[in-house]
Amino acid sequence: MTKYISLQEAGKILGFGSDKMYRMARGDPDFPVVKIGGQYRVSEEELKAYIKSKYISKGGKISAARQSLNNAYNYCTQIL
Repeated sequence: MTKYISLQEAGKILGFGSDKMYRMARGDPDFPVVKIGGQYRVSEEELKAYIKSKYISKGGKISAARQSLNNAYNYCTQIL
């Protein structure tokens, strides 16, 4: 069964604030968000896949500017 987390929890994992998360929920068609009971929720598994697809290059190397997102991905793989 898929576990969903709040937009705020996803923001903590990504290192983004509430405003950025709501902009992503509304404007990024690839961001794995659904509305459940009028509130945005993010699938943990899909969030891991999103982080991997958006921020990790095909060679598995990460640019210096994206190091914090690599840390978020590593954190996700440990807790999810």
